[in-house]
Amino acid sequence: VDHVVVYDTDGTLEKLVRPYVNAGNVTYFARWTGLFGEKHQSVLRGEFEAYPGSQARDENQVHATGINNRYLFDPQAESHCAWYNRGRSEWVVVLHNYDEYLSSASGLRDGVRKEVLDALSA
Repeated sequence: VDHVVVYDTDGTLEKLVRPYVNAGNVTYFARWTGLFGEKHQSVLRGEFEAYPGSQARDENQVHATGINNRYLFDPQAESHCAWYNRGRSEWVVVLHNYDEYLSSASGLRDGVRKEVLDALSA
């Protein structure tokens, strides 16, 4: 893995990733969802009523409608990442959470390429 692109919803990762950004190993988009405007932010915060006047008021029903969903902008981030890396990267791997990772007994740089990526290219 030569470079990582991080999409952050609220800017809380900035202190953690700043040294890697400065070293050129990470591209960081702080407050990614803020680029979509206040109306979209209100949906993300659960302040937007999906069905005005409906009885779907408890939190579980709101989640069932897709509102108040922190993953609401994942498709946009994935699409942006793919286009951002077009012509820059040989491979783009999407890892949705901090607890998802690539692993290889041979190490990340050589092992993942030999065991996974090269096999997919064949």
